[in-house]
Amino acid sequence: MLIFQNDLTETWKKTDINSRSLQYHKSANITIRFKLSKALYSFKPFNKLYRFNSFNSPIHYNNLNPLPFVIMLATKFLYAVITIVSAFIIIADAKLCRTNANLNIRASPSTKAKIVRVVTKGSNVDITCQTTGDTVDGKNTWDKLSDGTYCFDSYINNAVGLPRCDTNNGQLSNDGLNFIKQSEGFRPDFYGDSVKIKTIGYGHACHADPNHCNGIHAPITPAQGEALLRSDLASKEDCVKRYTSYNIDSNKFSALVSFCFNLGCGAYENSSLRKKLNAGDIKGAANEFLLFNRAGGKVVPGLTRRREAERNLFCKSGG
Repeated sequence: MLIFQNDLTETWKKTDINSRSLQYHKSANITIRFKLSKALYSFKPFNKLYRFNSFNSPIHYNNLNPLPFVIMLATKFLYAVITIVSAFIIIADAKLCRTNANLNIRASPSTKAKIVRVVTKGSNVDITCQTTGDTVDGKNTWDKLSDGTYCFDSYINNAVGLPRCDTNNGQLSNDGLNFIKQSEGFRPDFYGDSVKIKTIGYGHACHADPNHCNGIHAPITPAQGEALLRSDLASKEDCVKRYTSYNIDSNKFSALVSFCFNLGCGAYENSSLRKKLNAGDIKGAANEFLLFNRAGGKVVPGLTRRREAERNLFCKSGG
């Protein structure tokens, strides 16, 4: 324990090594004796902070103030706590499970995906979340591992209570955007679509435009057309997210956004496609695309080709 008086600049010297005592000398001959434990003498940060020299030399000390030392200790303690807590959070994000058979670890949740490695029966794998993929023996649940690879869930013990993977993150992929651009085709000038709706760019319908295309001056560039398309697709992405409760990957999400952009959100909301998808019937939902190929009550070859392309995109990653 330290006992001291005043905060004046003083000169200290060692007077009793055995008792670890220091004699305090002042010009006014006021002396105070106090003891410091051996542990405090040997504690390097404290020794350095307060400028202690060896016991055999005078110790010059300026303005004794324990606050910096306390702050230093508090900082080190806080750093240690944060490190430990962070480690527990990282561990909590993944669940360690054991395989019950030799298992292929793949790049995506599909039996057609590249095999990244093979783990033997009884190995431990770190699972972060679960998603849907190719159906094997009537099941389509796949586990996403901490390194971003996938394995089929049926060959994992105790993989229960895991969160669902948000593989599409509610966004249209670049491949999906390019798919829609290709499906729509680009027209720099106004034209009437298959049902005579005034349109421009990549399928930008003027009847749905807030200003009915009055602010659009044809001809437009592809960049202007893409800007209009992105704006149009925002509400379609929201539609897919709002009415789809089943977890889907980015290919399925993009196919559904294309479907909504072409036919409208109401068509998707009330469709058997959505109902089958939310019930987990992936193949049944995929087959529903081909039913929406009519305009004005007549089969349109262009719509048939588009529905087939959307179905292919929907099925691209399995299901």
